[in-house]
Amino acid sequence: MTLPCLLLIADNFSDPDVATRVRSAVKEGVRWVQLRDHMASPDKFDAAAIGMVRDLIGINRHVLITINSRIMVAEEHKMHFHTGMHGPSLFEAKLVLGAYAPVGVSVHNGKELSSAVRGGAQYIIFSPIFETETHPGVPGVGTEVLKKVCLHAKTMPVMAMGGITPESVKRCLHVGAHGVAVNSSILKAANMLAAIKAYSKEIPGL
Repeated sequence: MTLPCLLLIADNFSDPDVATRVRSAVKEGVRWVQLRDHMASPDKFDAAAIGMVRDLIGINRHVLITINSRIMVAEEHKMHFHTGMHGPSLFEAKLVLGAYAPVGVSVHNGKELSSAVRGGAQYIIFSPIFETETHPGVPGVGTEVLKKVCLHAKTMPVMAMGGITPESVKRCLHVGAHGVAVNSSILKAANMLAAIKAYSKEIPGL
């Protein structure tokens, strides 16, 4: 399947306020959501994920939902899976989910990139492109490095992440990124609808 070009990272989605905003984002046209909550206990994550999957599919039955780190949830509900430093390796995920299972990987350097390419990841999230509020003072790698990553990834979709604003989307797409992954710029926006519309202007069809 063709992946949407905007991925909403629903960080701390088990928090009721965050969950409400995630549901609203899907109502407003976001078509790809990753459920991520590294602070939640396994039981809390699993229960929240089941409810969120039900709600989001009820809003848009075509929405793509990816589970971060909790591989048992992805396996049980036949969901796409995403992993990185907080989850199993790509190799371990494929052992559990199957060799051709849709698994994405977070990548921050050349070694991780090469491993994702060799392991047959469905897509990668590469970060940080620009400095973020989450990690102030940590410089992003910039779009020239992103360009090299996209070239190395070849046909594997690369989602750029880290400080991506609507104004910087085209800079990422221009160097070969399939799309962008965002979190606070939508979920913490004072006007979330306006934020989604701003991204949609730069990403046709999101």
